[in-house]
Amino acid sequence: MSGRLARPVVAVDVTDRAPAAVAFDAVRQVAVLVLRQAAPDEAGWLVEGTADWLARRLLGLVPDPAVFPSPFLAAKGTLASPGAAAVIVAELARRLPSPDDALRAAWIEAGAARGDDSESFLRGLAARAAPGGLPELMADLLVKALGAAAASPGGEVPSTVAFAPGDFELPAPPPLGWQRLSFDGIDERAGLEIALPESGPFGAGRALVVYRGPGGEHDAVPLRRGGSQLVPLSGTRGLSLVVVDGDARSGVFVRLRRVPDYPLKLASSSASFADGAVELTWRTVAHRDLLAWVVTRFVEDEDGELRLDGRELVPTTDAQPGGFGYRLLDRDARPGTSYRYRVAGLTRDGFLSEAFEAAVTGR
Repeated sequence: MSGRLARPVVAVDVTDRAPAAVAFDAVRQVAVLVLRQAAPDEAGWLVEGTADWLARRLLGLVPDPAVFPSPFLAAKGTLASPGAAAVIVAELARRLPSPDDALRAAWIEAGAARGDDSESFLRGLAARAAPGGLPELMADLLVKALGAAAASPGGEVPSTVAFAPGDFELPAPPPLGWQRLSFDGIDERAGLEIALPESGPFGAGRALVVYRGPGGEHDAVPLRRGGSQLVPLSGTRGLSLVVVDGDARSGVFVRLRRVPDYPLKLASSSASFADGAVELTWRTVAHRDLLAWVVTRFVEDEDGELRLDGRELVPTTDAQPGGFGYRLLDRDARPGTSYRYRVAGLTRDGFLSEAFEAAVTGR
């Protein structure tokens, strides 16, 4: 196919459809024809995905790549599908300087070469858009999608296996692909050490923790080959391990080991309302790897529903083998209002570990 596109004809079903949907279908089909003309040998999934992104961009409908639902919510998958390709191209456009020029130039270059080089097209652009290239970009999109799912009303990250610490083999992802393991119901007073082999068939990894309670709050951290990562489990409702972009010929060996009393062990706690303020006190037996304490206040309505009402940081030392005592006065508490306080340790990796929870009614 060569030459300029002239008088294209597209057919769109308009029966009982919104005008915006009809316009999108028409623009998308024209985009497919234009892309095919410029690079006839590229894979269908990349043409369709790029056309989807291009049509949305032209019509001002470009969504955030992390919008739920997402193709990245599947336990395993690959970029070699129109839906996933549309998301990755949208993310490339968001990160690249002068994205229109960069994508156009890369597509024309791909079309000038003989054969399908869809993978090279994506990897070349990703190398310019992200320090870690395509694997890091994919891993970021996966945890964004999982976090958005957890934060949506009634949202959950689908679990894939029962939680059982030990050694196991996670299937390696294919090139441009991913594999995910998700656990739920793991809230316990301990930490989890996640260790990966020094050499392994994957390009990047992530650990994502989803905390219990309203809002679907979550944190994520990279998983490095040959290294280990400590993750607190107290106050969590889900943990996901993600590896991306491998060779699919072998497995990724993962070691999960419980670490008792990580990052803290609590000796006592109390909460009371007196003299127009709520007083919170707590004492640890020991703690380590802490940056601060996070005290979150919720208002509790008559139905037991919680609404976030404030958050405060309390300084602490990184480690204290002998334990330490803390006292916080909340003078913003209002009489006649029921409050729920959650006190959590903030680790140096940015994770929260719940220490205790207390209910208080202002008098």
